[in-house]
Amino acid sequence: MIIWLISNTYYQDIYMPIIYILILKPKNSTFKKKNIFYNHMVLIMMTVSLVTLITIFYSLGDSFAIENTFEQTYSLSELFKKVEKSVVQVSSEDETTDLFGSRLSSGFVYDTRGHIITINNVTSGAKDLHIIFSDGTIYDCEVIGSDPYSDLAVVLVKDVPKEKLFPLKLGNSSNLIVGETVAAVGNPFGLSGSLTVGEVTSLDRLEQFTDISKIVNNPDVIIQTDVSLFPDVIQTDVALNSGSGGGPLLNLKGEVIGINYAIYSYTGAFASGISYSIPSNNVKKVVESIIATGKYLHPYLGVVGINLTPQLAKNFGLQ
Repeated sequence: MIIWLISNTYYQDIYMPIIYILILKPKNSTFKKKNIFYNHMVLIMMTVSLVTLITIFYSLGDSFAIENTFEQTYSLSELFKKVEKSVVQVSSEDETTDLFGSRLSSGFVYDTRGHIITINNVTSGAKDLHIIFSDGTIYDCEVIGSDPYSDLAVVLVKDVPKEKLFPLKLGNSSNLIVGETVAAVGNPFGLSGSLTVGEVTSLDRLEQFTDISKIVNNPDVIIQTDVSLFPDVIQTDVALNSGSGGGPLLNLKGEVIGINYAIYSYTGAFASGISYSIPSNNVKKVVESIIATGKYLHPYLGVVGINLTPQLAKNFGLQ
């Protein structure tokens, strides 16, 4: 370090006088005659030099820290290859299925213990529940618990080898921005391993839905009504279809930042251009509680707010 500083022309002007004074200590020079003055000068120069060095090294450290904060992002083909084995198909039968069909949805591996995250619609009232991996192997599973208010469910795959389990990391959905590119991987219409891409079009939606899956025999079609509230919803233009629900919504880092669960539709038509996902930050707290206790207890205030329209203001005599 000292050799480099001396050899550097920028620092020679600073350090050569200091070295001359402190090391050589000439006896017959003008430095000796003005000893006090030069001692003060040396102290000042050393202080300035020390501050300069500290500033330089802190700046270098900050630059390295900033550089290390940039996480790797993937191309779409790389992203699909990274998560393909983690996304599964969930199949079940109940009283709503006909002789030739079953209820189909998507899910993904949450941990190496065999927990799979999916949506409540496909597990509610289900029997003969199966998990189908990307290579076509089928395993029985059991429902650990579910939460109809967030439309989340956790199932446990039975007797699955650990080498088949590739958990996906849950990202921070609070870091999402409108316009960010996102991708969904799922099994629309039972077509396993399908990738669709779009952008975040809105955040923090408070949507009102009701489940009409028993009417249309489809767990993914939800029509907007005034029945139940889903807070903090992520809105995208990613194409979702029957069977896509429960699949992960991913950022380009390969992190799950949402779980796809519905589209906006008055008719039941698919791929309407508006899709909804449950944010990963909500998923984290609900899923961990379901795994531990089989349920999630929602805190509530007992008050529901509505927008004050001109008609309501007139009815209540408000200005």
